[in-house]
Amino acid sequence: MVFVGLISPECPPTRFGDYGLTLHGVVSSPGWVGYEVEGELFSVDVKAGDTAEQIGPRLTAVMRAAGLRVDCERFADCGRVYDGECYTFILRDIYGGADLESQARGIGGGACGPVTDERIWIESHVKWFYAILNANNRSQLRDSTTAEYRQDAQDVMASMAASGEQIVIDSVESVTVDCYQATVCLHLTRVVGTEQQPVDTCLTLTRPRPCWEWLVSGGVIR
Repeated sequence: MVFVGLISPECPPTRFGDYGLTLHGVVSSPGWVGYEVEGELFSVDVKAGDTAEQIGPRLTAVMRAAGLRVDCERFADCGRVYDGECYTFILRDIYGGADLESQARGIGGGACGPVTDERIWIESHVKWFYAILNANNRSQLRDSTTAEYRQDAQDVMASMAASGEQIVIDSVESVTVDCYQATVCLHLTRVVGTEQQPVDTCLTLTRPRPCWEWLVSGGVIR
């Protein structure tokens, strides 16, 4: 049985050869689970009850032992989907894609496409975040921040709306990316009426899995 699917069809094609992969679910029948990479199958035996979180490290160890480059391994919470089991990783420097194949039922997954350099998308998201604050747009704020950070952003937005403040991004100084976390440092200007105050600050963005949307999750907004 073959399980192949896209995590997100919008994953930007930024570097051919690096693929975000996922395992999800709980094994309901014994067999083997693996990825076919450039025509070669890399697999591990599994038994009923094994979870994606348990299978993932074993499978990537087999890949590493064969000389494949695996990076950014992580157990991600899928919520109620797939019994909450989801294990993701990035397979570097492959050129024929990677398809998940399985004799065992209950485990699925897919490849989301090239994922390496997303700085332009992260920078665009930060600019959109500040545009949302300037527009006092609460509905879009929910789509741009993590649930844990949303209240901080809402407090800043309410303060800005009360004072008439606008935030201008003068420049993006740096964008650093480490798999599932990014840091963006900026030069800003806070504008209230005729008063202008320059500010340097950094925001943190995170995502739970490769190719998922980046969300603002920390840092000082202004």
